[in-house]
Amino acid sequence: MKMCQKCHKKHKENGWYISYADERSTVDECQVHPRLDNWRVQRTLRTLQVWGVDDGLQITVGRGQKVTVNVGDGWIHERTAFLKLYDYEHPFVDLLVKEDLLERRGCVRTIGQVEPQAVRVTMKGHVWLKELQLRKEAEKQLEEKIAVERALS
Repeated sequence: MKMCQKCHKKHKENGWYISYADERSTVDECQVHPRLDNWRVQRTLRTLQVWGVDDGLQITVGRGQKVTVNVGDGWIHERTAFLKLYDYEHPFVDLLVKEDLLERRGCVRTIGQVEPQAVRVTMKGHVWLKELQLRKEAEKQLEEKIAVERALS
């Protein structure tokens, strides 16, 4: 995986997974840098979208332990989601909140003395994902038309 020096340093400081086969790259080529054009950011938002849609969804974490991630109305326990998301995807959540594709708030119910944070995909996030999907489909159709035209000529 290509990783810039800044991301490598952040992973090392936080104790996140670092493969020694990782290549050092520029920020533009970095595969874990939090940017909206990074396909991993898009995958993270799509994952949170799926978790938010299914009420009572339980994900498997650790050694087969089932944990409920959805608290209703599309809200997802942020801490529970972080148990399943990859380490390098944690900054992506902050980027998505900053870009208003996710919203964050404290949960309505408290657990013990703590109000846990929850995130939910906003309408802007749903529209953004749909636009990306439509662009990919349009590119695929265009490539198919070009292949047909080349075959006919």
